[in-house]
Amino acid sequence: MKIRWHNLFVAPRASVARVNEDGSVVKVDGLICDTICERRTLSALRALPGVTDVSHVWGSDEFVVIGNAQLTDSTADTAVQRVVTFRLLRRLLALLPKVSKPQNGRP
Repeated sequence: MKIRWHNLFVAPRASVARVNEDGSVVKVDGLICDTICERRTLSALRALPGVTDVSHVWGSDEFVVIGNAQLTDSTADTAVQRVVTFRLLRRLLALLPKVSKPQNGRP
């Protein structure tokens, strides 16, 4: 399982990247891991009305949603937000100022 620790400081967001005749491609930014986060996101998107199938594009943050031409950014984002792990903690951490790395060994 690959963990993206830097995403712990990002509030996850889902948006419709593309729409085609069969459905939509949803881009989800801020997933922490490849396994549990992927499964929870797949489950959340499958539960949307009119969706017949969902698959994850391996190695990316995109999910192919088949069967719901009316999928909007808001609908996709709401579905993903319901299943996000550590939702409150991640929202609080996302509010923290970005810490810059020291350059040339200087703080």
